[in-house]
Amino acid sequence: MLLLPGASLLLFYPDLGCRPMGDLELLVRPGTAVAFRVQLAAAGFAPLPRHPGLWTDGELAFDLHEELLNAARIRTRRFAGWMDPGEVWADRHLSHVEGAELRVMGPEDTAPYTAVHALRHSFGCLTWLVHLQLLLWAGLDWGRLKEKARRYNLVRPLVYGLLFLGRAGGWLPDPAEVLLERTPVRPGKARLLGRIYGNRLGGEWGDGLWAYSIPSLCRRCWFLLETCFPQPKVLLQVFPRLPALLFPWPTPCACSSQWGAGAGSCAGS
Repeated sequence: MLLLPGASLLLFYPDLGCRPMGDLELLVRPGTAVAFRVQLAAAGFAPLPRHPGLWTDGELAFDLHEELLNAARIRTRRFAGWMDPGEVWADRHLSHVEGAELRVMGPEDTAPYTAVHALRHSFGCLTWLVHLQLLLWAGLDWGRLKEKARRYNLVRPLVYGLLFLGRAGGWLPDPAEVLLERTPVRPGKARLLGRIYGNRLGGEWGDGLWAYSIPSLCRRCWFLLETCFPQPKVLLQVFPRLPALLFPWPTPCACSSQWGAGAGSCAGS
């Protein structure tokens, strides 16, 4: 397995206590998810109700991923961007934190992953900007990063992350400034960015901005429709106390949460 951010970035923190976490996110090697779950069960872990990917023993929790952008939950996310788990696995790095040897994503995969994760949640948590800044300080192969971001269709989310980091007072290296100059933000996208800047904790507009990465208008509308009205099993994860027989009723609440002054993304993370 690969350890995903934020735990994978502990190497860059001056002290482990600077980065509290509620769970550890793991990318399971393609084709081994069933065997991995068997091992977890043997070690005393069990999945939470309605969350088949979240395993816990009551003290420690693992969030298991078989792909990186949660397209299994919101299928049309593949239209907006896609990170090939096989390629990410092939480009893995070894990292050492407090004597523990960890397998992690390469930095040129971690940067767009961090940017799109922050965008999907409208940059509502400062931690994601800290992650991006840590990666910039550590140094990136910008040629490789831009090539990967183009193939993943994640250039725009990376640009939005860099813009947001710069607005928050972060440091941007020269290659980042060049990328921003060569990737201008058009008026419609700039208005959405301005809305996120002005009300970072009051809504979930990031998916609306990410939708602009989809060239096809039909697919863009499909993506927004599924984001606002996700599958029942996703809604039941967002509303864990709701009886399963009532699953249609959360939909208006989820939609208002997504596009208004809501309490989180209806599509989940």
